[in-house]
Amino acid sequence: MQFKELMGKVTQRELAMKLGATQQLISRWVSGKGVPKTTDLPRIAKALNVPVERVLECFTSEIQKAE
Repeated sequence: MQFKELMGKVTQRELAMKLGATQQLISRWVSGKGVPKTTDLPRIAKALNVPVERVLECFTSEIQKAE
């Protein structure tokens, strides 16, 4: 699943506000040009009301490419 799909109807701006992050940072995650810190995964999951595992699945392939 792509992160954009996981976000559902939540906009990048709304998620950024919930996380205290910039919209540019969220955009990097959505576009696959960046991945969140592992310490941020629980906060992202809570903001999107999904299990942490679902958030992690979105970024697993991106993390593996970076290694």
